[in-house]
Amino acid sequence: GFSTVAINYVFEPKAKKKQEIPAPTPINELIDQLPVVQGRSRPIRVLNRLTVVMSDSSHVRLNTPEFQRFDLLAVQPTTEKLFHV
Repeated sequence: GFSTVAINYVFEPKAKKKQEIPAPTPINELIDQLPVVQGRSRPIRVLNRLTVVMSDSSHVRLNTPEFQRFDLLAVQPTTEKLFHV
């Protein structure tokens, strides 16, 4: 079984538009009680992951405090050029 799972949020910034990065929802608002990991006496660990879909690297500054609210940060490049950055 799993001892850790992640809730994924997706952010796709658009050029020339200031967009708000989604805030992760506190886990206690999603579920009352976390399930216990099978074979262990502790609850499952839930992480918050943000996937940033990028078409231009100038649209996003990954070191801003809004990104630091997430445990994991993934970048999904939409062009070959961004894939190699």
